[in-house]
Order: sequence, then structure tokens, then C-alpha cells
Amino acid sequence: MRITRRQLRRIIAEEKAKLVEMPMGERFAHGIFNGNYLYDILVDEVDDYLRTQEDQSAPTVLTRTETDKMREALMFALQNIIEDYS
Repeated sequence: MRITRRQLRRIIAEEKAKLVEMPMGERFAHGIFNGNYLYDILVDEVDDYLRTQEDQSAPTVLTRTETDKMREALMFALQNIIEDYS
């Protein structure tokens, strides 16, 4: 099914209105406080990374070293956010 730009704008406006009407406590279930949201942001980057590794005849899974480096990068980013916004 295809949707027009007008329909897409209407859908986005409706969803935005729902979020604005939501109590603050319920809003934390969305966005940066939601693990699924953060996963969705990162999964494309991981896919892109693995795709570039495929081109080099590497396995299409993250190694232990890669997951450790990813964890380190995430913790570094979180620490910087805490320092900047706390």
C-alpha cells in the first residue's frame, strides 16, 4: 500500500498530538528512555558495519572484541551526556 505525502504528514501530526497529550511519566516509555528506540538507532549502524566487513570476507557477526569496543563507546557517550546534562 502506498501513501501520499499528505497522508504521511497527517499520520505524523496525529502521532505527535498523541505524544503531547500523554502524561510525562508515560512519555519516558518512548524515545531515549526506551531500549527498543535506542536499538533501532544502532541496529542500522551495526548492519552497515557488518556489510562492509562482508566485503572483506569477514563473518557477518560481531566478535567479542567488537562488542566490547561497542560497549566502551556507548559507555563513553553516556558518560559525556551525564556530564553535559546533569
